[in-house]
Amino acid sequence: MREFSQFIHNWEDATELGRAFRQGGDEVRYDLGDLAFFVTDPKNGRPLAGGEDKTIAKFADDIGELRPVVSQARAMSEFLPNERDRSRCYEMGVGWHFQNKARIATGWKPGEEVNAKQHNLFWRKMVDQADAGSAYFKGDDTSPDIAHTLADVRRLQSKVGEVARRDYLPGDTYTGLASAHDALTLAINGLEAVLGGKSSPTPGLGGENWQPSVSLEDDLAMFAEGERVSA
Repeated sequence: MREFSQFIHNWEDATELGRAFRQGGDEVRYDLGDLAFFVTDPKNGRPLAGGEDKTIAKFADDIGELRPVVSQARAMSEFLPNERDRSRCYEMGVGWHFQNKARIATGWKPGEEVNAKQHNLFWRKMVDQADAGSAYFKGDDTSPDIAHTLADVRRLQSKVGEVARRDYLPGDTYTGLASAHDALTLAINGLEAVLGGKSSPTPGLGGENWQPSVSLEDDLAMFAEGERVSA
């Protein structure tokens, strides 16, 4: 688990870094969880300075993230604190979200010690998922690329939905984001169909080499900060 005591000195430092981690998506989810573990307690908070209200809910609100996202990130970091174990999961091809799902399946709760039964169940699920992924992609050189694109589209759709739920957006902006969310749902369904062998990749959405738009993500980030984005 990452150590933050050398450069996090107060709540403001923590929330500034938390907002940066929040923008990074799944790639830094363990970083977000480690930071949340450092500054909060699941129930009462662990204040760095000034007050007793430094809870997960307070931290999530201050960095602009949903409480369940921060809570699960914190729990996953506590459950799997060893950097080597985390790297091993990724090397097996198992992403953060499935790791978190496996953690929940063990029945472990934050604040508890991870017992041998929970530890073994978690790693059995990692091996099963790694084996399933290998069989899924076997003999199809394009499937990993499509799967990665699918993950990108899902992440982008999540960002669109999150921004659309903010209450200060003007009506036309909300309508546009809702339409984008629906369009991304269609893209996700199509990519899942390709991976499931129900259809073949087809050009569209900008061509066969289409990738999620980085500029769109930038625009959404600016919307989230209340800035104006030109069309």
